[in-house]
Amino acid sequence: MTPWDPEVLGRIRHLQLVSKRVVDSLLQGAHRSLRLGSAVEFADYQEYSPGDPIRHLDWKALARTDRLVVKRFEAETELACNLVVDVSGDMGTGHEVMGSRPPIDGTKFGFAICLAATLAAYLQRHGEPVGLSILGGDVPVRIPARPGKSHLAQIHRRLAEVRPGGVAELGARLAEIAPGMRRRSLVVVI
Repeated sequence: MTPWDPEVLGRIRHLQLVSKRVVDSLLQGAHRSLRLGSAVEFADYQEYSPGDPIRHLDWKALARTDRLVVKRFEAETELACNLVVDVSGDMGTGHEVMGSRPPIDGTKFGFAICLAATLAAYLQRHGEPVGLSILGGDVPVRIPARPGKSHLAQIHRRLAEVRPGGVAELGARLAEIAPGMRRRSLVVVI
């Protein structure tokens, strides 16, 4: 396969369009953290109580109101998501030509890679790091979780290139993947 294989480029474009259409219909606004902590985004004031850190006291508010108040900030949360996609040989069943890529529309394989592409686009749009592991297929793929549009393009390219084949060996492969993941992360198995 050449890096500019027209079939793969067409599949990448199709995945990008499908995922963009679904993600745009899901987004209603940026999500905000419900947790409070120390960060840049100011949340509100809270009445000072003994035991609160003195460094968070707002001295200007004390001068204006003659009350001790503590500044509270929104904590920035980031949850890495690792998409694990099974593209073993049984995902290509029902397709006439073995060894070729099944169509994206109307097949079990196509549904799996479209779902993975859509989840990756959705999470990237929210600024979350996304990783991809492809189990089975012609070549195993492991892309660590990172944020960014160029990273999303790499995920879409790998999803468009893959052919179903081999055996997924889900338990053994998840045991291999787990040590390389962040401590706090989400794993979605498709």
